[in-house]
Amino acid sequence: MISAKSKPVVRNVVCTANLEQKVNVIKLSKLPCGIYDEAIYGGRCGYIKTPEMDGRVTIFPSGKMISVGGKSVTRAMEQLNHAKFYLVRENMVKDTKLVPVIQNVVATIDASQKLPIETLSAGYLARYMILKPFRE
Repeated sequence: MISAKSKPVVRNVVCTANLEQKVNVIKLSKLPCGIYDEAIYGGRCGYIKTPEMDGRVTIFPSGKMISVGGKSVTRAMEQLNHAKFYLVRENMVKDTKLVPVIQNVVATIDASQKLPIETLSAGYLARYMILKPFRE
């Protein structure tokens, strides 16, 4: 089976929060770390991606935010707060306390052997995991 020495590697953490206020996402296109393109999802959202972030934060006009690409739960929550402070600094929103909610964590582990994927996915573990081959 999997060695006790095998350590899972977090690949992606998805975390959400709500600014509880409207955001003009079109203004993101004028900011150095902001992205807005009407061709992407019909202009229904914008993005913030700073050099400090592992991933990026999607910003919706409703004020809802989604952090993707975080390499830990802490980093995912930090990305949301970093995006919020960026918007506050640019006078796009008023400062507010975020309540981050972890939505998903994707991790991989090296099993060091072939696993019976069909058996695992059909059994008890099927309720708790999605098994997909990982390719680097």
